[in-house]
Amino acid sequence: MDEHRSLHDLLSLRELEIFVAFGETGSISAASRRSGISQSAASQLIQRLEHRMCLTLLDRSARPLRLTLDGHDVMRRAENLLTEAKQFVNRFDEVGLSRSVFLRMGVVETLCLPFIPKLVEALGNRLDRLSVMVGSSNMQREAFLERRIDVMIMSDSMDDLDELKRHLVAEEPFILIVPRGRVVNDIADLRSLAAELPMIRFGHRSAARLNIDAQLKRTKVPIIRDIEIDTPHAVIGMVAAGLGWTITTPLSARSSWQDPEDVELLPFPGAQFRRKLYLATRRNELGNLPEELARHTKNILREHYLSGIAEKQQWLASEIRIPE
Repeated sequence: MDEHRSLHDLLSLRELEIFVAFGETGSISAASRRSGISQSAASQLIQRLEHRMCLTLLDRSARPLRLTLDGHDVMRRAENLLTEAKQFVNRFDEVGLSRSVFLRMGVVETLCLPFIPKLVEALGNRLDRLSVMVGSSNMQREAFLERRIDVMIMSDSMDDLDELKRHLVAEEPFILIVPRGRVVNDIADLRSLAAELPMIRFGHRSAARLNIDAQLKRTKVPIIRDIEIDTPHAVIGMVAAGLGWTITTPLSARSSWQDPEDVELLPFPGAQFRRKLYLATRRNELGNLPEELARHTKNILREHYLSGIAEKQQWLASEIRIPE
């Protein structure tokens, strides 16, 4: 290869981005959706990269397509190169405190209102545009990997994802919510309640749901009947109507209850188990914006969630930890 050719002739970051998107998603169509271009354009860019490098990167005889040995090597090196390129850009084009941004964000369903309006209010002129996806941690993970969102607020630390920057924004206990007047002092009482009324479940794909199911199994509370509902407000409404009981967290309940006097919020009668909420972004991206978002998030949780809980359930507010 001619050593006098320009770097522009030897390397295209856009082609590398599309190629890495293919390697991470496993398909040309998913890579094109992530990158906001047509499938044919994505395919052409990968072919141009192969021509530029004089390598075959995709095994086109396989169904589905897969990386060749050279493809795996280029994938690994391209990921490092793209990270370095982003660090370079961020150093000279950092998202400073006075600069407005386009923010693509994922938020867990139970932290929707009043969180989103209060965050928009706190950011003020910092936002040129805001896109919010409300969904489970699993949904956010998928969107994050496909680069459809840049910031996540979720209950899964996602320790298996490299280059993820996490900010712990809250830690809270799981609690029992039962119809008004019901008393649950111990696991035996909970077993009796579960035998009498169905458990009202929310978030079949959520990390919290897995945590709850595991705790019920450990404490040997059999769920004979259950009802699954996709909206947290409806879950609390079913309990308030005396039609079942549920397990959730204080912050989730605070965003869902119409009138906390309609239900009983009780400590889980067995060993306490807790949920952590994280704000996460890709490491070395978005400049100082992640720290700003984490700060606003914690302030909103203190002022508009924790204070409301403290007014009605002081014992519960004392169990919630929001880092400084």
